[in-house]
Amino acid sequence: MFFKNPAIFKKISTLKLTYLFGGVLIIISAIGGIVFLGNEHHQPGLSHKKAEQVNRPEAAVKINNPLVSKNVNRPNLSNNLGNRSRPIPAKSISEAELPMLARIIHAEAGGESLKGQVAVGAVLLNRIKSGHFPRTLKANIFRPGEFESVSNGYIWSGSPTDASYRAARLALNGWDPTYGSLYFFNPAKTRSRWIWSRPITVIIGKHNFAG
Repeated sequence: MFFKNPAIFKKISTLKLTYLFGGVLIIISAIGGIVFLGNEHHQPGLSHKKAEQVNRPEAAVKINNPLVSKNVNRPNLSNNLGNRSRPIPAKSISEAELPMLARIIHAEAGGESLKGQVAVGAVLLNRIKSGHFPRTLKANIFRPGEFESVSNGYIWSGSPTDASYRAARLALNGWDPTYGSLYFFNPAKTRSRWIWSRPITVIIGKHNFAG
């Protein structure tokens, strides 16, 4: 029989080993390919959500960047600044004080335009709101050496006009032609170096208004 032939038996054994070794290599290659593909689609340590962020970097920026998320609903600052520049109604005064405001307006700016009279009233109200002057209208008007019409008694000569009352109410309603000024003076009559050192914000009629 051919099995008893050593040459034939050796040849058959060699073929069996070759086929067996080739089969093992095929199986190992197949397993390696499966592992490689699995690692490519499922990276260890990454959740499904994070995997999506890796493939979509713009999504990761929106989620992880706190500046982007905070700016989404941030109000427009320019609008806020614009609102802040609008006239703010002055602190209310009692009905009994309204004639006194009209009286000081009449005494200090009776010959001025309506705007010029409102400006004088606005200065008084600005002082009340500033925190650097007395907190009441009367205390500001009668502050020693503050107003010439008070010092010379002119404030009591005659009654306030309708225009002065109107100017007082307009100032109380928030009209401030002086842009927040705390001082006013007639440059033709004032020699004070200190008042001239104040920054002038606007000139209305015969008065300079300063901060």
